[in-house]
Amino acid sequence: FHVGHLEAGERGIQRALALDPGNIVARFRLAPIHVYQQRYADALSALDRVPREAYPAQWTFQRAWALLSLGRLDEADQVVEGALRDNPVDQGGVLHASRAMLRSLKGDRKGAEADIAEGIRVGKDFVHFHHTAYAIGAVYASFGEFDKAQEWIENASKAGFPNYSYFETDIHLRRLREVPRFRAFLARLRQEWEQIPGEG
Repeated sequence: FHVGHLEAGERGIQRALALDPGNIVARFRLAPIHVYQQRYADALSALDRVPREAYPAQWTFQRAWALLSLGRLDEADQVVEGALRDNPVDQGGVLHASRAMLRSLKGDRKGAEADIAEGIRVGKDFVHFHHTAYAIGAVYASFGEFDKAQEWIENASKAGFPNYSYFETDIHLRRLREVPRFRAFLARLRQEWEQIPGEG
């Protein structure tokens, strides 16, 4: 599902849960798949069945991203601020990246840029930094800074998140998809996606 074969990824997770309904790892994975499918309410329902303590930073990131994508900014704010109080280390920088998007959507560009800088500082060497890189790209797209947005989305792609299906439909990248350079990037990514076994 990281490469964008979302339906195939979901089928695999559902098979895993059929074999072991108590598999917390598999149950958690449904949430990001649903976010990438833009099934945000389903993502929230999936997270309700997984204890936050299992994956504190990623659980919060996926919940906050689903909420802010639904326009429920105050709820997303409460989730992120509570998590940063409980987990100031912010593994991978995803919490600051989430707050950067929240602040961008609320018109606080200065605050968003500060969170981007902090997310990079605390997360740049983390193995799953590609989620933070994606979120930073989405924030820059919301600013209308399309060159920086593409740089970060390409960074995320190269670092393990070449999620063609998501980038092609993501509401946060809508304006970026109007840029010819980004369309060319998506065309290249689709070619790679088509070579990977899945439903494509």
